[in-house]
Amino acid sequence: MKLRTQLIVAFLLVSVVPLTAVILYSYLTSERAFRKVVEAEAGVLAEEMGKRMEAVTGELRRRIDRLASLPFRKMMAKNRRDSDLGPVAGGYGGGRRPGGITRVHPCATASSRPRLATRAASSRDELECIL
Repeated sequence: MKLRTQLIVAFLLVSVVPLTAVILYSYLTSERAFRKVVEAEAGVLAEEMGKRMEAVTGELRRRIDRLASLPFRKMMAKNRRDSDLGPVAGGYGGGRRPGGITRVHPCATASSRPRLATRAASSRDELECIL
């Protein structure tokens, strides 16, 4: 073997091979450390999300319990008795077209804002204005 070839082989064995080993060891150590940190952070985040979910679930449970304690059946029965919508509450007024039940139209008031009719119009052209 020539001296030039021997020097190249010696250079590779003395410098490049140990450098490659150090780089590989450093890479593997860094990867392990990174994985540990990511796992720890994921555990903390999962714990925080669990606490948040418990808080939201508890709040929803309290709201549902509060709604369950309200007397809806009594309120609905009272609303049916006190309703001045008449045929509308019974389902579109006994066969009338849905378009004839409630109309929005301009009123001749000082504010000139459209108002909503509160009872069914008896004809298509009839308009009611609430003042």
